[in-house]
Amino acid sequence: MVYGDEAGLTSAPESLDGPGTCLARRPNDLGAGYTPPGIDVTYQFLSSVFRRNTILDRTPLRGWGVPVPAVAVVYDEHCLAPRPEDWRAGYNPPWRAATDSSLSSLFRRNTTLDDAGDYVDTKKRKLADPLVYSATRPLAGIAYDMRLSPDGTRASGPFKPRALGDLMQPAVTPATTWMRLFHPRLPWWVDVRQATPNQGGVTLYDVLRSLHDELDRAIGSHHFFTEWLVKKDRYALMKAFKERCALQGGEVRSDVNKEMLKGVKRVDYLGTECVFVGLVKKNGIWEIKTEHS
Repeated sequence: MVYGDEAGLTSAPESLDGPGTCLARRPNDLGAGYTPPGIDVTYQFLSSVFRRNTILDRTPLRGWGVPVPAVAVVYDEHCLAPRPEDWRAGYNPPWRAATDSSLSSLFRRNTTLDDAGDYVDTKKRKLADPLVYSATRPLAGIAYDMRLSPDGTRASGPFKPRALGDLMQPAVTPATTWMRLFHPRLPWWVDVRQATPNQGGVTLYDVLRSLHDELDRAIGSHHFFTEWLVKKDRYALMKAFKERCALQGGEVRSDVNKEMLKGVKRVDYLGTECVFVGLVKKNGIWEIKTEHS
């Protein structure tokens, strides 16, 4: 990769549209506190977090560091990554979905499951009552904020588990050992498997636990600074990131700061639409239905 200073350039090129096209690194003779006009401090903070977490990911002793995919380059707003390889094939960022014509959107919806692979389940199954979603129901059977651990969420909408046994009921009947979930706003699948080999299938708790564990994973800089997201998408991610950190950290500032140092997480792609209210089966996999928090 050739940077501006290495190529003998004295100013930024006119176009920075393609992936792998980067500006020069920050000059060493600038003071540590200097911020050029127009630079987004939040972008700077996230870039430093991505860089820190990438280094932690390559270090044998990680401490409390959150695992993120290690990449050769820590991308930023001047150096955008191509479409991440771990995104599911049918995912479209909000701006692309909004600009699609109705015909192309219909075609795309019919092809979103092409990469579901062996996880397509054609057998007819009945969901447990709390997981049943209905657009006409006044209250969802369950309302679980996926930004929080299900272990600390004792009341989930009308479903109020009194003990762990209430959460150990089968998620579907007849039982299955795995379920593949998706959400239109999430670039990744959420795979749910039974927690232990002999428990008799996926339980309601397995669904909630998998939703939290998968969406609690930190993203890499190539997921945030990618040419497939526009600035509006990144600002929405930053807004969701800050709101989540405030929620999880509570009133203790040090806890908020600790959460911010873990970086943007997958759940932030949902914005405020992060309350799980049920599932709907589509073409052999399960769509995650959500409402605003």
